[in-house]
Amino acid sequence: MVDARLARSIAALGCLTPASAPPGRTVNQDILVNGVTRSFLLHVPLSYIPTFPVPLIVSHHGWTSNASQDETSSGLSIQSEKHGFIVAYLNGYNDNTHPPTLLGDGGWESWNGGGTVNSTENKKGCTWWSGNSNYCYESCKNRRSKLWTGCDKSGCDWTTCFDSTSFNTAVLDLLEDQYCIDTTREYATGQSNGAIYTFQIGASLSTRLAAIAPISGGFMQGYIQTPSSPLPVLSVTGTEDIIVPANWTIFGGGATSVEGWIYSGISPVFKEWEIANQCEMQDPIHYPTTLDGFQDLYCWGKLCKQKKSCPFAKEVEYPVVRCAWTGGHNYFGNSGRANGHLVWEFLSKFSNPNHLGKGKTLSKTECVHTNLTSEPNMFTAIMAHKFNLTEPIKDMTTVEVERESEKKKVVQQKDAEKIFQQERNFKGYRLNATGGNSSVECPGFHYGNPFFGCLADEEVFTFRIDHFNVGRICAPKRRKGKVGGYRTPNNGCPPPCETFLSRRLFTTCLAAGTNSQERQDYICLLTCDRAMPSTSVDFFADTACPLGLRMSAFVCSKYFTRALG
Repeated sequence: MVDARLARSIAALGCLTPASAPPGRTVNQDILVNGVTRSFLLHVPLSYIPTFPVPLIVSHHGWTSNASQDETSSGLSIQSEKHGFIVAYLNGYNDNTHPPTLLGDGGWESWNGGGTVNSTENKKGCTWWSGNSNYCYESCKNRRSKLWTGCDKSGCDWTTCFDSTSFNTAVLDLLEDQYCIDTTREYATGQSNGAIYTFQIGASLSTRLAAIAPISGGFMQGYIQTPSSPLPVLSVTGTEDIIVPANWTIFGGGATSVEGWIYSGISPVFKEWEIANQCEMQDPIHYPTTLDGFQDLYCWGKLCKQKKSCPFAKEVEYPVVRCAWTGGHNYFGNSGRANGHLVWEFLSKFSNPNHLGKGKTLSKTECVHTNLTSEPNMFTAIMAHKFNLTEPIKDMTTVEVERESEKKKVVQQKDAEKIFQQERNFKGYRLNATGGNSSVECPGFHYGNPFFGCLADEEVFTFRIDHFNVGRICAPKRRKGKVGGYRTPNNGCPPPCETFLSRRLFTTCLAAGTNSQERQDYICLLTCDRAMPSTSVDFFADTACPLGLRMSAFVCSKYFTRALG
């Protein structure tokens, strides 16, 4: 995976769609999956605006628990408000008609994955003295035919047999349609049965997800599955956990729980995942976190560094990390704040730039997914390789302008006002100049967001890499100009709003039109300056970009100056 701090984002189709759930709150959502109504809780942070792609986490509660308890115990909504990502807390399926269990909230919500309903006579999921007929779900009754196979008193099935992955996929797809999701940063986590399923979804959706963080859970013995593509994983288990133990126990052969269910233990799981992540020959090392020592937390594993074969590529990491802490079968530290902090600290480091959205991915051989490096023509070379560009972007002075009809420029005022209000609530950033039709902070200034309409002397300038990466800006058009940027201060371009002058922004003049016989026009763009070396991330340059202009992947570049869009 690419370091998420260095990677480009890919905006989902839901960008520019007004949020259907009120930011800053958690609301219940329903979705129809294979003819069955499923539910989940959705937390959209107060900072959310539909023009800026944000990460997404799907979280899975433990056996007989629910999404509401998961939100409280996982601490992810707290982190969501701090860091601006969206969280979906999914409810497992409850098709058990037996009397309520006393283990959870009284329900039977559960997840199908990791071998929970796959036990056979040859690969038993529980001991001879365990098993419970109350654990038989309606969807599993057709598995009662043989000893150890079904969910009768001698069998080992203990969750629903309903497909859980189709539910997760449907939720991910729905949220991409309704919200501005960064499709390169979709993650999964869960606790207990939810952790078992998190391993499962990591194996099943490895080409889509960027990383996973299962808490207090692993596969059933004999049912380990591995990802088809390398996937970073952080597994956290308490040293006193006897419900889903990480190591061998005194209750039977292998990692047998106090209830008699037989799990794989974490070491066998990681042995297989290290092979999948292509790092079985590497040495395990300490994996530092900012919570080291809290409840005796210690993390270790293999970084799984890989060198990509694409031009200018650098090493990327797919770490396989396990953590131990002094505690039992619970979320890390028995604390939602600590658990959410640890989970997000790990997940936020990784991005999957191959994922374009809704499970569609680039070929593994595409060079566009690699880490950026200090090569001066890196962007030009990668784009030329992928899209057969014949003109170096670095030296491009002539551009094509997309002219939009007046009808396309009209935006419903109520939608614009809603987005403005959401932008006002975004802490740490100033509002962008929004053009002459719907100004907020800079009435009448140039370089606005085309979504809100452009000024009379502006054209909509589109900077396109592919279908998913399109930057757009209201670009002033001039009859006279001088091609150039910061080295050409008198290029004829109008200055940006004074609010942005402290952000190291400058104007760049490009020639518009490809026919030298035609009358030459000039297009002005807004670009951001860098203060850091080309090999370093420049967060100041990133934050210099007016927030509302971050329409998709085109924010201020970390490795080269790029037009805002």
